[in-house]
Amino acid sequence: RQNTLCLCSSFRKMDRILKNKEIVKTVMESRISYPNQYYPLLKDVIVVDEANNHYIHVFMGWENGHFFHRTLIHIQVRPDGKVHVLSNNTDTLIEEDLEAAGLLKSEILCGRNIPVKEAEQVLGLAA
Repeated sequence: RQNTLCLCSSFRKMDRILKNKEIVKTVMESRISYPNQYYPLLKDVIVVDEANNHYIHVFMGWENGHFFHRTLIHIQVRPDGKVHVLSNNTDTLIEEDLEAAGLLKSEILCGRNIPVKEAEQVLGLAA
C-alpha cells in the first residue's frame, strides 16, 4: 500500500511538472507574437532546453549597424514543479501572465526571492 501511495505521488508530481512546462512554453511563445516596438528589425527567439527545463526569451539581430543579443526572460521549471523566474528584463510582470494562464501564485518563484544556497542548487552551481 505504501508503494502505491508513493507511485501516485510521483505521477502527480510528474503531471504537475508537465503541466507547468506547457504553461511556461505557451506564455513565452505568446510573448513573441507581438512585434518589438522599439527594435522592429530584431528577431525574438524562444530557446527551450527540455533536458533541464529552461525557457529563455532572447531578442537578437542587427539594428543601425549594431548587433544586439539580449536575454529578456529566463524561466526554469524546477524538479519540484515550481516555476522559477530567474530573470525578467522587460517592463511587464511575467508572473502575472503565468498566473493568468493557470499557475498558482504559490508555484511561482522570483529570482530575487529565494535563498542563495537554494538558487545555487537549482542552477547546479552548488558543490
